[in-house]
Amino acid sequence: MRARVEPALEEADEGRRGDDAQAGIDSVETGMRVLMALSSLGGSRTLTAIAAAAGLSPPRAHRYLVSLVALLMLVATVNVADKELLAPVADVVRAELGMSDTQLGAVRSAVFLAAMLGQFLWGPLSDRWVRKYVIAIGAV
Repeated sequence: MRARVEPALEEADEGRRGDDAQAGIDSVETGMRVLMALSSLGGSRTLTAIAAAAGLSPPRAHRYLVSLVALLMLVATVNVADKELLAPVADVVRAELGMSDTQLGAVRSAVFLAAMLGQFLWGPLSDRWVRKYVIAIGAV
């Protein structure tokens, strides 16, 4: 009986080693499968249900979900930082560059205007092209 148990354990160990060998994020397509599984399931779901809907093992789906959350946090931080970073250092920048309040206001307005114009560009592109590629390009 012990001889039957050991091969089963060895196969399980080999399966884990194979999964660990590919422990990284290996494709955007797999990440999109996880996102599509999340959107199709709707509401609050367990990791096992998300993994099954995406056709992945739960540990692999977990890696993609953690990576997605980390990427979204980074994008949100950069999104706020690039527009609002000037406010805390405005006095130093104004003094260093010899700018008036009006000139500094024009710089801040230009940043928001560029963001608005970018939305007019990337919005229609995401409707026409494959959205995952537009998001990937925009995040970079």
